[in-house]
Amino acid sequence: MIMKFNRVFMFVVSIGLMVNASNGLAQTRGGRRQGDGGVPRVSSPSDNAPPNGSTALDHFKNGSLSYIKGDYRLAIESYNKALELEKKKPTLDKMLWYVLIDNLGLSYGQTGNSKKEKEIFEYGLSKDPKYPLFYYNLACAWASVGNLDTTISNLKLAFENKLNAIPGETLPDPANDDRLARFRHDDRFQSLLRELP
Repeated sequence: MIMKFNRVFMFVVSIGLMVNASNGLAQTRGGRRQGDGGVPRVSSPSDNAPPNGSTALDHFKNGSLSYIKGDYRLAIESYNKALELEKKKPTLDKMLWYVLIDNLGLSYGQTGNSKKEKEIFEYGLSKDPKYPLFYYNLACAWASVGNLDTTISNLKLAFENKLNAIPGETLPDPANDDRLARFRHDDRFQSLLRELP
């Protein structure tokens, strides 16, 4: 469920970035051609890099385009470059930073790397311990390796912090999230579902 939400959300964010951000991000820069409506031609992150190096926003956009296409390995490459630049000198606005962390972690999950998935969400929580989707996605990452206790504790924290979501963003319903399906018939998981607001 969250993957569908994030894909739609990222589509909207990516279009907005290409059309309107930073005074003409859609101009001829880094692989974009005039006359193509600002739509980048993406074949790899390095194809779109400006000659003097790319910004975190450039890598974020490339990662988002790959993410939307379902090319999670390429998304990981671009999102990691954006994250490394952000660690050195933050430039992304807070909403885009949340999306960067969410989608990088989810991309690792989609490629079967639950260790890196957890690391990314834990990093996000180290920077903002009140953002609910980091907890929710971390719960799903723990569910993928069968750790019910840690899944439950992170789901509780996600719902305790749900008012700190990006405006318009809602937490998925854990009762219907396929990533949590392995615990659907567990009594403790069912008890948690009854307790959640």
